[in-house]
Amino acid sequence: MSIQACLSLPLMSELGNRIKGRRAELGLTQKDLADACQVKQASVSAWERGDTLGVRPENLYLAAKKLRTSMEWLTTGKDSFKKFEIAESGGVYQATAKRIEGRQIPKVPDWKIESIHKSNKKIDMDDSESSVATAKEVGPRAYALQISSDVMEPTFPQGATVIVDPDYPAEHGAYVIAEIEGEPDAIFKQLIVEAGHKYLRSLNARYPVVIYNEEKIRICGVVRQMLMDFD
Repeated sequence: MSIQACLSLPLMSELGNRIKGRRAELGLTQKDLADACQVKQASVSAWERGDTLGVRPENLYLAAKKLRTSMEWLTTGKDSFKKFEIAESGGVYQATAKRIEGRQIPKVPDWKIESIHKSNKKIDMDDSESSVATAKEVGPRAYALQISSDVMEPTFPQGATVIVDPDYPAEHGAYVIAEIEGEPDAIFKQLIVEAGHKYLRSLNARYPVVIYNEEKIRICGVVRQMLMDFD
């Protein structure tokens, strides 16, 4: 069986089940979801049966929007849509907000990740080129990175800034920053653990799956948050 097949079989059923379950919760028909995703009803039916190989990133984005959840929850089961209490009134969705306190996190270039990982020390603010503010509860060695490619689009757009925590456990489904021996830049992937094997995959289907080799690949931290500017 190919690597892609090994990776896809368990994940297809989980994604399909989440799509079907959330659609049923909202009282939507397969046609409702198909129209929102700009596909045929037969495609949605296939997804819910577990045949999700044909789900394109744009389909997943539109499905998450229609199902009032996140792409991350649909694909991994994490970042639950129940995280926010949303009330529907007259076709307008409202959510309450509260003020939160944060702290400054140093922002570093990719090439510094290796030295950060090896030193096992907190980055001094004076050593970083800039900093960003975050209210996410992360460890003392957390740092920020700017995404320099489209490898994790559409969930993580190129140019967005992510908060990385080296002390957070890297488990199945986590988004991780890793370094590969001999490569000058770090990579941003999703960690997949299936049947005792580990893989690093991109959310952008144009990029291949990387087999996790512990002798050559080291995880430098788990992405805990994404920050984006809208102006």
